[in-house]
Amino acid sequence: MKNEELDKLLAVFLEKHPLLADHLFTDRGIHLMYLDSQITAHVHRHFTKQGIPILSVHDSYIIDHMKVAELRNVMAEASEAVMGLSLPTAIKLPDMPEYDDVTDEQLQEHIENRKGLRCVGYMDRVFTYQERTGRKISPVVPGDAQELHKLG
Repeated sequence: MKNEELDKLLAVFLEKHPLLADHLFTDRGIHLMYLDSQITAHVHRHFTKQGIPILSVHDSYIIDHMKVAELRNVMAEASEAVMGLSLPTAIKLPDMPEYDDVTDEQLQEHIENRKGLRCVGYMDRVFTYQERTGRKISPVVPGDAQELHKLG
């Protein structure tokens, strides 16, 4: 596209969204990304101090589903500290649609429903990891895995 065409597109865009006129081309996006990084740093510090793995992907976090309620609380604290207000969040749980609003009771119910035994291959990998690192990450004991072998 030529500059003249881009100017026309920008004019139409601003006609539709006039409140954005003073914010375009002002590095506002860079500032918002910086604030987002401060929130993420707060979240990472919280879970790193506890030795809980957490992965941030853009403005989302991947964490053990047993820690989702805690993550939500930490995100609220972090956004309050950085922005001065608790920002709304959405939660995507395994095998569930994304929630804009989920209660602690719903989270707890989901966690309880997922506490069942996992497939044999998964449990073998978990136990191998636990043996290798000396770090317990599963509430299931190796004897339960042998029961899975009998079933599967």
